[in-house]
Amino acid sequence: MFPSSSAPTPTITSTALVIDCNNASQSVTVTTSPSTDVVYHWNNTPFSASSDSSFVTFANANTYICTVTNTLSNCSTPIQVIVTSNTTVPTITITPTQTLTCATPTAAITLTTAPSSGLTYSWSGTLLSGQGTDFITINQPGNYTVVVTNAVNGCTNSASSQVDVDANLPNAIINVSSANSVITCSNQTVDLTVNVSPVAAYNYTWSTTSNTTSINVNSAGVYSVVVVNPTTGCSVVAFYAVTSNTNSPIVQTANVIIPCSTTTVNVIATSTSVATYSWTSTNGTLLTNGTSTALVGSTGDYVVTVTDITNGCINTASVSVSQATINSSFTANPLSGTAPLLVDFTNTSNNPAGTSYSWNFGDSNTANTTNSSNTYTIIGDYTVTLTATDAASLCTATSTITIDVIENSYISVPNVFTPNGDNANDVFNIETKGIKDLTCEIFNRWGSKIYTLIGIKDSWDGLNEFAGTYFYILTAKGYEGKDYKQQGFISLFK
Repeated sequence: MFPSSSAPTPTITSTALVIDCNNASQSVTVTTSPSTDVVYHWNNTPFSASSDSSFVTFANANTYICTVTNTLSNCSTPIQVIVTSNTTVPTITITPTQTLTCATPTAAITLTTAPSSGLTYSWSGTLLSGQGTDFITINQPGNYTVVVTNAVNGCTNSASSQVDVDANLPNAIINVSSANSVITCSNQTVDLTVNVSPVAAYNYTWSTTSNTTSINVNSAGVYSVVVVNPTTGCSVVAFYAVTSNTNSPIVQTANVIIPCSTTTVNVIATSTSVATYSWTSTNGTLLTNGTSTALVGSTGDYVVTVTDITNGCINTASVSVSQATINSSFTANPLSGTAPLLVDFTNTSNNPAGTSYSWNFGDSNTANTTNSSNTYTIIGDYTVTLTATDAASLCTATSTITIDVIENSYISVPNVFTPNGDNANDVFNIETKGIKDLTCEIFNRWGSKIYTLIGIKDSWDGLNEFAGTYFYILTAKGYEGKDYKQQGFISLFK
């Protein structure tokens, strides 16, 4: 077999190559037939080549021609590959620096690119939305960088946008601008003023709806003001608690009595507060001003006005002044009777507590109790005295009742009387002792009642009647309880 001396027939792995950002170099391989006794020559020197230059690498765009020569026949055949370059990076226009505020707490960053399509986006920083796109939203300050990649050639470009913040809150404090900070009866309002830093033009909205830097309030409570910076929209709320002290002083008084032995008495008021006192009578006459005690000399009602020095609050109280009096009265049961006679004495006096009582029963017996009793054993009239004495032993009062102790009852009815005007036995009298009730009816001979004696003092004079015999019916009751029923005849002589 003899070597071929004809022209070689070359082939190449690619006739067109592209150098881009993904491929900084491209390579080809040239094969030929026959594969021996050939040499390879490139018109433009490649970036690198194998020992026989059948495998080469290109790093630059150009038209590369490989001439393959048969070394026996010196015949040659050319073959070419065109290498182009695509390393253009995307151009980027990005939103310039922005500032976040309380009024605009978010911002948008947009891109304008060339080319406008076939790109990918990768953002750094904390995003609200838009990662992987040419439009993002953010709410944090910082530097936001985007890397834009051309998907065709792999070339990238980057751009950054700065986001600043102006969201400093104002500092607001409410202070009392009036002399008093507590609402009292004497200072019924408090002035509040809001102080804000840094100094700027702010808008104010108080809980009272006022829009000024100061307000005047007249009730206790928590007051607030919203301070807004109209430039940034930033706001802050300040609070202040207004307290009050409008408690009226507690006043204590007691009604008093002018003692029996005097004409004046002190009326006194006390209070738990540090206070001033003013006393007036019921008609408004000022008695004393500034002291808790006033000397009065007449009965009636007195009013004290107490003013708390701390808060100016007022309270009043009244004192009733009366004159001490003492009285004595009692009842006895029974008032009369036969010995031995037990009499109960009931004290009906109306006196204040502390009044003492003493009894004198008229028979040398005495007692010091409120109510009492006594037994009378001897016939006679007894004057019972009750003495009342006030607690101070300055006043006394007495009262008396007479008790009649009589002997046992009896009745003696005369049978003759002579109403002839000689002053001897001229009337019909019934003699009695110890009789409490008596009735005697007198009848003529024909049975007609002509007269009735009622009581032991009554009598019949017989002047208008004829001489003759008359009939009587008598009923009576003794103090000891004995009942009498008797009847008989009376002779009337003239």
